[in-house]
Amino acid sequence: MRILYSCLILLSLFSIVSLSQPAALNGEAVIFCVEEGEWPPFNYTKRVNEQKTSETLGYDIDVINMIFSEYGIKAEFVVMPWKRCLLRTRKGVYQAVPSASSSPQREKDYLLSEAYYTITPSYFYLKKKYPHGLAIKNASELKKQGKICGRHGYNYVNFGLKNDDVCMGSRTYKSLVDMTLKGRCDIFLARYETFLGLSYIGQDFISDRRFGHAPIPNVEPEKFYIMISRNFKYAQELKAIIDSGILKLKSSGKLQSTFKKYVPSRNGSSELNN
Repeated sequence: MRILYSCLILLSLFSIVSLSQPAALNGEAVIFCVEEGEWPPFNYTKRVNEQKTSETLGYDIDVINMIFSEYGIKAEFVVMPWKRCLLRTRKGVYQAVPSASSSPQREKDYLLSEAYYTITPSYFYLKKKYPHGLAIKNASELKKQGKICGRHGYNYVNFGLKNDDVCMGSRTYKSLVDMTLKGRCDIFLARYETFLGLSYIGQDFISDRRFGHAPIPNVEPEKFYIMISRNFKYAQELKAIIDSGILKLKSSGKLQSTFKKYVPSRNGSSELNN
């Protein structure tokens, strides 16, 4: 009986969204801002003969297009530095930012969609420096190992650390790798699946045998969301469309199959992706 009731509620939500939201957004374009530094395999720039094109590809694009296809909404993607994406979307210049982790400040600044994938907070280190790996029980013990590095403008709260604990001077993963090789970082942080996904843009760092890596102990897989500008006129309508679309894709199995298309194997699992 409870299952039937839940199904009826879900169907009602889908019906309400299907009937009411297109009046505001049907046939309109919604502009998403994605990071210039790329976030493969979730969003990245298509290459032809190793040269970037103007086309954005990835899991985000597939999911958004599947959701919008029901309403005749066109998704457009602009590319710029991450902090500028966040600022301009918050101000309403663009309507949304995909592939964003949550934080208390972001929850104040934006509307967050339903989570539509999870990935694994991990740490990376030089095997030469730590030949037996790191025997740590939680994230705070990483601070005892030396200087922790991360990407400029990224959010590491969900790694079990404060952002102030992380030196975020690197604008690319290549810079993080180089700084660690030069001894300027003892450890760097990355989400395993995105670090693996760099192979989509010709940067196969995950195969470098000089580095070891492991999930941060006792940290939950990190949920990712689409952040919607509170200054967009139809912010609530857009959130309702995206939320209902994510729920439909989950229930049909299309969300999971799309994720596995880009990340065929991974460490760990989660209810969102499996």
